[in-house]
Amino acid sequence: MKFSGGAPGVFGSLIRFTLDEEKWTLELEQWEVWFFELRYYTYLHAYNHTYARIQQDLHQLNDEEWWLLKRLLGNDEDVTVMDKAAPRLLRMGVVTERPVETGQYGWKTILAIVSPMMKRVCLDARFQHEKSIKL
Repeated sequence: MKFSGGAPGVFGSLIRFTLDEEKWTLELEQWEVWFFELRYYTYLHAYNHTYARIQQDLHQLNDEEWWLLKRLLGNDEDVTVMDKAAPRLLRMGVVTERPVETGQYGWKTILAIVSPMMKRVCLDARFQHEKSIKL
């Protein structure tokens, strides 16, 4: 079964995963423990195709793009759209432009990771990337 992107697709894929794993009888608290502590990554890889695509795209970043992403993961607010590694991350939907006030009359546009969930996806990719470098 194919699901649309965004929240409806994620919701649908969570329901499908829960049914396939025969966990529909669990109460919410039990389900959360089962899902987040035991099966989260299985769900992401097998049911959330957007996650798999973003992971694949992140693993293809060059060194400059990884350097920029690591700065953003560390909450560096000095990363601007003028950075040459920024366009690819913007096209991928990993980061967004955010205007910030710099003084009494000034503004600049910085980059920020689009959501806490995207930050988690990027942290997962970073861990895998650094693990592959050490091998």
